[in-house]
Amino acid sequence: MKFDSVLVTAVVPAHNCEKTICACVDSLLGQSYGNIEIVVVENGSTDRTASTIQEQYGRQQEVVVLPLEEANVARARKAGVERARGDLIAFCDSDDWYQKDAIQILATKLQQQNADIVNCGYAKAISPGIPLRFPRSFVEADTVLKKSEWSYSDYVKPYNPLRYPFFSGLCGSLYKRSVLQAVPEDVLDNGLRRGEDILVNSYAQLMASKVLTIPDMLYRYRVGGVTSKNERLLEDLFKLKEELDRYYAPHIPCSQTDLDAESASYILNIIFRRYQSAYAVSKRDVVLFYEQALHDVRVRGLAKMLLDSDPEEDDVLIAKLFLQDDPEWLACNAKKRYAAKRYTLKALAGISRLFR
Repeated sequence: MKFDSVLVTAVVPAHNCEKTICACVDSLLGQSYGNIEIVVVENGSTDRTASTIQEQYGRQQEVVVLPLEEANVARARKAGVERARGDLIAFCDSDDWYQKDAIQILATKLQQQNADIVNCGYAKAISPGIPLRFPRSFVEADTVLKKSEWSYSDYVKPYNPLRYPFFSGLCGSLYKRSVLQAVPEDVLDNGLRRGEDILVNSYAQLMASKVLTIPDMLYRYRVGGVTSKNERLLEDLFKLKEELDRYYAPHIPCSQTDLDAESASYILNIIFRRYQSAYAVSKRDVVLFYEQALHDVRVRGLAKMLLDSDPEEDDVLIAKLFLQDDPEWLACNAKKRYAAKRYTLKALAGISRLFR
């Protein structure tokens, strides 16, 4: 039986993506699923993104283009959801794409299991048709998780997705519209630049009675698609914790002490991994970022709290590094652990730019 009677809306925020937006939208137009609309939310681009979208898809009946002056991915997604006509909603970043049968498989599985959300695996690629061997699947077989079956790790995973891996992003999942409509407006439009999808997805899963995760790797992340600089990382990490405490924590049976410890582990590890993730930023700028972090009383407070919380061995080592007043030493330790991956990601990002 082919499940294509339900309209699926794919929401695509588009900001300064003139070189990649067509591959993204074309992957959605080429889906084997026969009942799909695409809402492209062009938000504050300063390149030719807006004109490219209009030239290529202005006459396409399946494509709706929404202009949004402010460059804000969370607000763009919210606007797309509000405009969507579909009872099922998917998200796609403007530099990524879906495999041809992705929506068909996701919609079929969701309806067969009567799930509220279905998540798939993903793989990284240089461009469409040029794959890389970086697959990521969170399960080995179709796995249903009912809200009534949640354990400690299911409740706290938004606070520490490094320790409790889950599909924290919005892309690569299919949602019942009713689930997203139950998410508070301030959560959908949260203003975060990092972790905005963790906050939305965590609350959406709270609203879902049944979540299905499948091993099929149907979503493709473009290597080197988006890079961020240092200026807002610390603020966004602490803001994410604040928003989770405000909107998510009151609905789960976990102590604030446990949530604080999980969050401290996550934030310190993300800061430490900056050497790896910020491959587009100079090493000197990474050291300056570490210096900023070491002088931030909130960061030092997290390190002290983590050491007092019966931490795992690796957390002990990282917490002690953040209690030293030596950014060069912190960078040296990060280099020992992450140099190879930093160089790999930087090289692959350079190759990816050649194929846009």
